[in-house]
Amino acid sequence: MAIKKWILKTVQKLGYIVFQKKDFAQKVKQTHTPELKQAWLDGVKLISDRQSVLSQLPKAERVAEMGVGYGDFSVEIIKALKPLEFVAIDVFDGNENDKWGAPLNEHKMTHSEYFLYKLGDCIKNCSVNLRKGMSWDEIAKFQDSYFDYIYIDADHKYASVKKDITASATKIKVGGYMQCNDFSHFDTDNYVHYGVPRAVVELLETGTYKMCYFCFATDGFYDVVLQRIS
Repeated sequence: MAIKKWILKTVQKLGYIVFQKKDFAQKVKQTHTPELKQAWLDGVKLISDRQSVLSQLPKAERVAEMGVGYGDFSVEIIKALKPLEFVAIDVFDGNENDKWGAPLNEHKMTHSEYFLYKLGDCIKNCSVNLRKGMSWDEIAKFQDSYFDYIYIDADHKYASVKKDITASATKIKVGGYMQCNDFSHFDTDNYVHYGVPRAVVELLETGTYKMCYFCFATDGFYDVVLQRIS
């Protein structure tokens, strides 16, 4: 009987490992990222983190954030850049059971209600425009050269972030800035591959943007800041 139980447990364990590895392999499947050209990196400044780079950028009249989440970085952007208009784009479908949703239960608010609550007094001189929907669809509704700065932090799969970057590229004024979150190939928390590096490199290949800042992060989820040059 003991041997039979041991065999059963061993088979179950092996089956679990096989299926986990198969699932893991699907999740980490990578897309090809072209190499960074040295010319793109000449003159790029290294910054300690994504918050600090905001102080290096000029004040911005019109700002958008794609994937605002629960507003933590939105507050940083507004305080630093002091925009007159802040466009907040998200699907706004968070709930108290998701990874960051505890405050919703605590405050008995919806995702969008909590987001506005989080911004608090920092928006007293700023008009907030909430846009609920897919990020690339919502940013495409604005006229070209409308924004001074866009922060891209929505879905990080290549197909999604490619759409975000492509849709945003013409919406920023010449001389304006695009900051892309999670310039990393792999998410070690969720075991998924990110397509941000590939999408950013493909934008640089067009010659319409240049890289200005590379922002470090203690967890390896870096940011890059690009400036529109044509």
